[in-house]
Amino acid sequence: MRRRQSREVRSQNFEEIIDNLPDDDDATPHENSTRHISCRMIPPQHLAQQMTVLDSDAFNAIHEKELVDGAWLKEEKNSLSPNIIALVKRFNWVSYWVIEELLAADGQRDRYQKLEYFIKLAKKLHQYNNVHGLIAVVSALQSAPIYRLHRTWALLKEKYSDQLERLEEFISIDDHYKNVRDHLSTTKTPCVPYIGLYLTDLMHLVEKRKRSSNKKKVEEEIVSCTCICDVCMDVCVCVWKFMWMCMCVCVWMFMWMCIFFVLSFTHTHAMNPFLKQ
Repeated sequence: MRRRQSREVRSQNFEEIIDNLPDDDDATPHENSTRHISCRMIPPQHLAQQMTVLDSDAFNAIHEKELVDGAWLKEEKNSLSPNIIALVKRFNWVSYWVIEELLAADGQRDRYQKLEYFIKLAKKLHQYNNVHGLIAVVSALQSAPIYRLHRTWALLKEKYSDQLERLEEFISIDDHYKNVRDHLSTTKTPCVPYIGLYLTDLMHLVEKRKRSSNKKKVEEEIVSCTCICDVCMDVCVCVWKFMWMCMCVCVWMFMWMCIFFVLSFTHTHAMNPFLKQ
């Protein structure tokens, strides 16, 4: 692969290469960039969890009427499909944020560490079944500005390079995201699907309806696709509610077990003459 070819091992060991990295890099857009909180201060697992919660809430807010007749592409899209637009903007914001963090890194060493961090983040998003957030992060790593960071890619460990290649293969656009579609059709819930798949399918069906003589059949396909999105939203909501109910039941049972244990111990202590002595 392209990254393995550029990642030829030097005579130095890997730790020495990282420790001796220069503080500046030609790819850094500003020599004295504004200091801000580094993303690496947040563990990838925690960030992936919060991203999944936010993406799930944004996806569940979409109403089926927003998916009708390409409403998200019209001039009145902000009023016709406000939740779809919000989810799309969130996708773009995450991608731009990843690109900005890498390009505004404080030197090549910081950039390499951030690249490794975002690969870990993408892996966690995949584990949490957040396909929407996963595609946003990996798409940023595949963008032209990040692809051209050859010196940074050359330092990437083989373990993380292999992980990224597997994720890239998973979200490949070959056969119109065949791998993603197969995953969504068999995955266990909860899941945050990639909204772009459904929007693209709906647009194709709308165009097909305009050209087709059998509009009734096409409309049935549109309704079917819309129902799939609605079912995904309902499943996400139901699963999260079920998990919350299970947690409440567990807490309730634990409290009653504690009370029962205390009462049993008190009763045993009162009845046992040896304990009284």
